[in-house]
Amino acid sequence: MQYVIETKKLRKQFGMSIAVDDISLHVEQGSIYGFLGENGAGKTTTIRMLMRLVEPTNGEVFLFGERLEKSYPSIFSKIGTIIETPGLYENLSARDNLRICCTYMGVKDDGRIERTLTTVGLEHTGKKKFKDFSLGMKQRLGIARALVHDPELLILDEPTNGLDPSGIKEIRQLLKKLCEEDGKTILISSHILSEIQQLATHIGIIHNGKLLAEDRLSQLEEGFEQYTDLKVEDAKAVQAFLQEHIKQLQSNVISPQQLRIHSQIENTAALNKQLIDHQFSVYEIHTTKQTLEEYFLALISGEGGRRD
Repeated sequence: MQYVIETKKLRKQFGMSIAVDDISLHVEQGSIYGFLGENGAGKTTTIRMLMRLVEPTNGEVFLFGERLEKSYPSIFSKIGTIIETPGLYENLSARDNLRICCTYMGVKDDGRIERTLTTVGLEHTGKKKFKDFSLGMKQRLGIARALVHDPELLILDEPTNGLDPSGIKEIRQLLKKLCEEDGKTILISSHILSEIQQLATHIGIIHNGKLLAEDRLSQLEEGFEQYTDLKVEDAKAVQAFLQEHIKQLQSNVISPQQLRIHSQIENTAALNKQLIDHQFSVYEIHTTKQTLEEYFLALISGEGGRRD
């Protein structure tokens, strides 16, 4: 398979510190690839190497099947980026900012500015200056700047940073539309895992510069743990009772009133009746599947702390 982005044993070392440690990424065409990691995990350094803003110590980068060293800089006409904060002019309107972008990129404005502003929901901003935009509007204009030359690939570094829930939802809906309706491939880095779980088709998890996992999100979710939480009067007493009646029970007390059972429970109604019949007070019982955030935390728990 030819990937839109592929890296082979990509490595970046600053002095004695290894920021990115031999990672091999595979971003499929038409996907939304969530590149996940804590702050300082190596996400931005990796993205900078993809855009040749930082030279790798070792390894290779392929964009659209071409080795970056051979296709640079012409290949960047097929890519739109936001790395850290969008660089836009504070005292100019959205339209004037995009006009300048088109000029320095050598792109003819044949109506594309208006189309792009409509795509990101900023067509009615008129002469309002960028400095007077809300944070969500600023992020959407940053995405517009990345889109105005109609790239095939978007690389977005933490595009929802600092946004409120409403702003995050707007960006999520926009990115889904760009992928599903316009056929864009999107690489988005983030440390907000709950948001990425609602957005991405594929996941890569980086920690301390190492790629710990990479797969379709649906494939990862098939392996997520399922557990049953009980809210009871005395969690330790219930745990002791169940250990006598369920072979090889795996459970842990979350709080004095909450017990989590990691063993598979086939029938929660029967479990509830069994506890009530033995005079235990059960206030709540439900089965939950592990979230992406819980999977991530479990994955990195044995890998040590953060790397700056």
